Amino acid sequence: MSHTTVTDFTHIELSSHIKTVLLDLDNTCYQYDPCHQAAMQDFRQALESIAGPIPDFDTLYKAAQQQVKVRIPTHAASHSRVLYAQALCELIGRTDAHIHAAHLEKVYWDTFLSTMQKTAGLDAFLAHCRKSDTTVVVVSDLTTTIQCQKLVALHIAENIDFLVTAEEVGADKPDPKPFLVALEKAGGDIQTSIVIGDNYERDIEGAMALGIASILITHDTKNQTTPVR
Repeated sequence: MSHTTVTDFTHIELSSHIKTVLLDLDNTCYQYDPCHQAAMQDFRQALESIAGPIPDFDTLYKAAQQQVKVRIPTHAASHSRVLYAQALCELIGRTDAHIHAAHLEKVYWDTFLSTMQKTAGLDAFLAHCRKSDTTVVVVSDLTTTIQCQKLVALHIAENIDFLVTAEEVGADKPDPKPFLVALEKAGGDIQTSIVIGDNYERDIEGAMALGIASILITHDTKNQTTPVR
């Protein structure tokens, strides 16, 4: 099964036989990096207001993130910022991580959500899907609560029919479970569905393994690498 590559939603024209869209959220409906960078700046500032300057912050944050992912590699909680915050506090020698972790997570996501900007053409694309009775299911690897908040922050929640998260199905993409649960919710089938996402391995190869057509969103970025989330 081949795929199409586009820079944004303005270049997507769905075939009339498509009845279900399985839509990735992060770095597809918006660009992840600007949001993450702004959120990390405020996260660091909040932590350093508690612990003092942390010159090797970036290295320690990556170590904390890796520690969480090694412990729970296939669980949606492996993306949890509260677990990253807790692990980071412990790595810098804090014995009060449990006091600060939830606040640090809130700082991160408050900034992240307020920085999000929709990918070009997203509103028109979703409006077309609604008008043509095409079911839209967001299929995402992160946890349910924050993904619901992102849909609201982007002002697209009303044009999404269903949400499927890794937390809900117990597996990240490209495992077939998220896609199959999405099709089940939508009452769709492989032949009349399409996957739209930014990650070749998770979205496109996941779709191809099931025989679902797919579209890769690149944001016109050359040599783009997918960040660890």
